[in-house]
Amino acid sequence: ITCCKSLGYGGGVMNAKCVDCDICFNTSVQSGAGAYRAHLVASRIFGNESGKDGGGAHQTKVVGGCCVYGNTAKGSGGGVSNMYKDKNGVAQAWLYNSTVISNKAATGGGVYNMVITNCTVAFNTAANGGGVAHISEILDSWVTNNVATSGTGGGGGIYASSTDNAVTVKRCEIAGNFTAGKGGGTC
Repeated sequence: ITCCKSLGYGGGVMNAKCVDCDICFNTSVQSGAGAYRAHLVASRIFGNESGKDGGGAHQTKVVGGCCVYGNTAKGSGGGVSNMYKDKNGVAQAWLYNSTVISNKAATGGGVYNMVITNCTVAFNTAANGGGVAHISEILDSWVTNNVATSGTGGGGGIYASSTDNAVTVKRCEIAGNFTAGKGGGTC
């Protein structure tokens, strides 16, 4: 699914299950340039550009075994973005066994608001949360070499605002991240 454009949501895919797909070089004026409200498994999502949130994918509840790289969002989640939360504010979307690298966004360069398990999140860039932002849980993962560029924000690797619930981090390596503000590793 390549070189498609949407003036709304889902430049490449909307409301679909994609298994072993290449979703690349799509654009959307709104959110979800690569995929919007999709179920993504064993796919490659790259080179997509969103005018708002989710350069690679937005409002996608499950992303498993995927490689998400080189995507851009002007809002949140350069790689993958989600807004679904339960009544307690906990993310209701899952990213697992995936690699999220070299994505860019305003907040959450790699990932925004997802539960992350057994993933590598590296070389992403954002004003706040170079690697990930506003997540509730990250397990058995690597968050490395991400950059947060804002001098007033932070979280080179992981960013959580004061309004977020506590972030659970277990069995993770957080290394080599940088911020122009607070918290090179986490903030």
